[in-house]
Order: sequence, then C-alpha cells, then structure tokens
Amino acid sequence: VSQSRYRAHFNKYAAGAKRYGIGIVGPNTGNNEIEVAEALTVIDLYVDNQSIVSLEGVQYFTNLSLLDCSYNQLVSLDLTQNVNLQDVFGSHNVITNAILPNFTNPVHINLSHNQLSQINLATINQLVYLFLNNNNLTSLSFNNPNYTYLVDGVMDVSNNPLVSLNMSQLRNSDSNFGEPFDDVYINNTLLTQLVCPLAYVKYYYINNNPIVTGK
Repeated sequence: VSQSRYRAHFNKYAAGAKRYGIGIVGPNTGNNEIEVAEALTVIDLYVDNQSIVSLEGVQYFTNLSLLDCSYNQLVSLDLTQNVNLQDVFGSHNVITNAILPNFTNPVHINLSHNQLSQINLATINQLVYLFLNNNNLTSLSFNNPNYTYLVDGVMDVSNNPLVSLNMSQLRNSDSNFGEPFDDVYINNTLLTQLVCPLAYVKYYYINNNPIVTGK
C-alpha cells in the first residue's frame, strides 16, 4: 500500500467502503475490506465523494497525516486516535458531532458546511488554518490552557449563529517569526461578544454582526 496517496488503492474497496464506512474488521478480511495491517501503512487517506455515512474504523489509521472525507453523508467524526493528523478535510457533510484528537503537529482543519452546534478546540496546539463557516455554532472558544499557537494562516467562522467568540488563548507561534496570523473572518453571525487578541492577528473581517461588546 502506498504511504502517500491512497485513493487508487482505496477504489479496490469502494463497494465495502460505501456500505460499511472504512470497514475494518481485523486481519484476514476479504477483498472488499481494509485490513488493520494495511491501515497502519496509510499516511494520506482520500475518501471524499464516496457517499460514505460512517468512518467507523478510522481509529485504526493511527499514522494518518491527512484525511479527506469531504462531500459525503457523515453525521459524526471521531478522530480521537488519529493524533498524527495535520490535515482534516471534512466539509460538506451533515456532521453534528466532531471529536478532534490531541494534535501533535500544526493543523489545517476544514469542517465548513456541516451542522456543528459545538466543537472542542482545546486539543489544538498549533493552528495553520481553521474553517468552521456555515455551521450551527452559537459559541466558540479556544480553551487550551497552554494556549493555541497561530502559524501564518486563516480562520473563518462566518455564517454561524455565533453569539460569543473567545480567542483570548491564542498566541503567535515561534515558528511564525513573530508575524501575526493573517486573517480572521467573522461575517454574518449574531455576535454580541468578541474577545480577540489584536496583537496576534493582522486583519479581522467583521461584517453584518450586532456586536455589543468587544475586547
């Protein structure tokens, strides 16, 4: 199994994947299943546009660096065991519950265009970009007690019914050479309270919000 791009090999298991999600059931599986030993060799996993309704079994892909499960019919996403992830692309599903791992690397996350009403961001240590726009989030907080360090990038939380946004736990990463985060988009929300670190972000785009208080 290739250790970089897995799309071609995964096509061999498309029938099983569509029916069972990733469909890991242990060793000595048939040709429509992915064995645990195979899962351990996978670094990048592309299962976008597969009509998948479940990623049960993704916990066995413990060496994953990239997961693209965009444009499916996923309702939940549990990545607790995938601590090596650097890229999580899960946009355009119907995800209502997403559990992120304790990331060990700088991460790119795109969970936009889902149905998330809450998400725990405390497990993010270094953030490159984060897209949570077009969800059902009413509040959002970066609550890592050791801070979330920003690497040059972008954040978009627009088009949510956000009432409060707390970014007080954000700091600049040393790897960013002291440069602030590029852009934060907070457009078209119900925001009335915003706590933001002005020194760590270059530009805030805050349009069409009934902001009452800000810090």
